[in-house]
Amino acid sequence: MNKANYKKNIVIGAGIAGLSFAYKLKNSQEDFWIFEKEAQARGTWQSHKYKSSIFEFGPNTIIDKSDALREMIKSAGLEEEVLSSSLKESKRYFYRNNQLIEISSNPFKLIASKILSLKAKLRILFEPFVKSKSTDKESVYDFFARRFGKECAENIMGPALQGVWGGDIKQLNMSVTLSHLYQLEQKYSSVIKGLIFSKKERKKSKRLQTISFRNGLEDLCTKLAGYLGNLKLNSELLSIEKEDGLYKLKIREGNNQEFYYCTNLILACPAFAAGRLVESINLNLAKALMNIFYAPIFLIAYSIKKDLDKNHQDIFDAFGFLNATKAHFTLGTIFASSLYKERALDDEHLMVGFIGGSKNSQIADFDTKDLTAIALNEAKEIFDNALEINTELEDFIVINTKLIKQAIPQYNDNYLIAKNIIDQELEKDSSLILVGNYMNGVSIVDTIEHIHKLDI
Repeated sequence: MNKANYKKNIVIGAGIAGLSFAYKLKNSQEDFWIFEKEAQARGTWQSHKYKSSIFEFGPNTIIDKSDALREMIKSAGLEEEVLSSSLKESKRYFYRNNQLIEISSNPFKLIASKILSLKAKLRILFEPFVKSKSTDKESVYDFFARRFGKECAENIMGPALQGVWGGDIKQLNMSVTLSHLYQLEQKYSSVIKGLIFSKKERKKSKRLQTISFRNGLEDLCTKLAGYLGNLKLNSELLSIEKEDGLYKLKIREGNNQEFYYCTNLILACPAFAAGRLVESINLNLAKALMNIFYAPIFLIAYSIKKDLDKNHQDIFDAFGFLNATKAHFTLGTIFASSLYKERALDDEHLMVGFIGGSKNSQIADFDTKDLTAIALNEAKEIFDNALEINTELEDFIVINTKLIKQAIPQYNDNYLIAKNIIDQELEKDSSLILVGNYMNGVSIVDTIEHIHKLDI
């Protein structure tokens, strides 16, 4: 072994998960390298500039509820670049019955919205009197249908989980997908009681902000990578071996291949990629990782002129909408130029639509031309119906598109089986560490907090 090619810790992947772990190592004064196969540190985050605005092909915002995240922002020198918006005051819509119906992040205001019938609202108020409790095998749909009624499950949670997870609530497991609400029922025997009596949660919800940065979320990865150093770009891990208690990594750097060695190996890549890499050293772990299903998502950025609709401009002053129309491929649309006042455009609305998800997993086999046509036709139908206008397809100016064939891990029953095996195998070898949005929640904050709590 060439000692110059040894570090105690090697991190594979320079997305937010890998960078967060490297940040933890730096703060603990541990030595490390980060290897990233792409030409820049950003993982799946892509921030694109359009005129004076920004749109994201990846996460659009981060909920500011993590001290560890704030520390990283400060270290990256981005405190003055933060854009923020109150989660409580941000408008959102559901598209249902040819209307954009305003909803609220406040659960009590949500109940009062037009998305539910009077009967369904009364059923929700009955929730504290439901005596049964969830098991760790219950789906999100079954949980909400049991506690709040089928209409609530179908009309609210169905579209909401499509938007966040690209998922099917009849397949997603409640205990891991929405573990917070699951735990409230376990502790208080009622979700509503839990929300009322949990003072800590009430205080949190009042101050929550969604944040981004002046140049987009990608800037966090770029600036954090610069702060951390020890980063090798265009460096792809090809294989892993164990040799004399060390990991022996074959790395392709441009046209060359080199071997590197480490005591601790941190894989900060998607489950399917990690599975292929560990196949040579732990077949059981590899199979479990590759059994985690990722829903495909197609993203399309487009703009429309503001003067197409002069009577409903206030509608676009919102986060966006989720689609409750089952016949559509469209899951929802982000109003990108309205997320923060700094991103507003003078005469256009900039949007990012997302279609597909686990219910429409066949989109992974579609070509970009067909997916673009589907997205634009459904966007035209939605806006024409909701705003009572008549647009032409030419009014929707396509800026960029991206198909992610494996976008969001699905926390379904197969995931529970796979995760159990993953945890068991990792307990046998503390020198192998897996991080990412398939380990402990799909949100950015979930990933950062999971890493923050790990022992190193």
